[in-house]
Amino acid sequence: MQLDTIVPVVLCGGAGWRLRPLSRPDCPKPFLKIGSRYSMLQETLLRVRDCAPPVLVLNSLLRRRAENDLAGIGVSPRSLILEPWGRNTAPALAAAAASLDNDLMLVLPSDHWIKNPDALMDAVKMAMPMARDGWIVSFGIRPRRANTGFGYIRRGPVICDGIHRIDRFVEKPPRNMARIMVRSGTFDWNSGIFLLSAATARRELARFEPEMMKAVQEAVEQGVRDGTGLTLGARFETCMSLSIDKALMECSDRALVVPVDLEWSDLGTWPAVMQKVFA
Repeated sequence: MQLDTIVPVVLCGGAGWRLRPLSRPDCPKPFLKIGSRYSMLQETLLRVRDCAPPVLVLNSLLRRRAENDLAGIGVSPRSLILEPWGRNTAPALAAAAASLDNDLMLVLPSDHWIKNPDALMDAVKMAMPMARDGWIVSFGIRPRRANTGFGYIRRGPVICDGIHRIDRFVEKPPRNMARIMVRSGTFDWNSGIFLLSAATARRELARFEPEMMKAVQEAVEQGVRDGTGLTLGARFETCMSLSIDKALMECSDRALVVPVDLEWSDLGTWPAVMQKVFA
């Protein structure tokens, strides 16, 4: 399986509040350079440089920043999907899926730290056949400690070598529960990284969130195209704010998880930044 058949869908959102005062609404976390000469968005794009040209989903006001970051590392995007209003990750995924045919999509947050990205891409290669067969594959991070700031995925039965059905999700548990889950050896951190086809995303979102999928489809059809940019139409404003986990992963019977031994963090707080990047 060749990585160049996968379209990275990079979710470049954020209100700019998590790493104040460095981040701000006009320069949220993905555009910060933390322990690197590259921004977090650029680091994300460089991890998937062997894939097809990426699709970025972002606030329309951040287009110029994103274009500058892309140009700075010589990446030409397939498209920039520009949201007039932020509506969380599920509508962003729906917009990307509505703009593609049946491509495989590797859905990635744009502001995570990964020390050993080759391990992630090896897991992606392993998961490609399942994604092509209509499964939704998430990537779980082997937990190194009990952390109350991350979501967790409990691994269910093995469906094939190294790939499990998902038993359940647990969102940011209290510390005692997190300790028990980590000791059990059956839970992984939820990375928020997914591999699925555009057709699977459209089908499953239409099953569980039909009004949202319909609104996004209309927003794409109403959208204004300008070079590589697609500014979504006004219908997008009517979408409910939903995460991919809530709208899709926790509902679908086609959800799988691949555990990955990855040095990873979402760098959601300054202590997390100091622990990972400047340790």
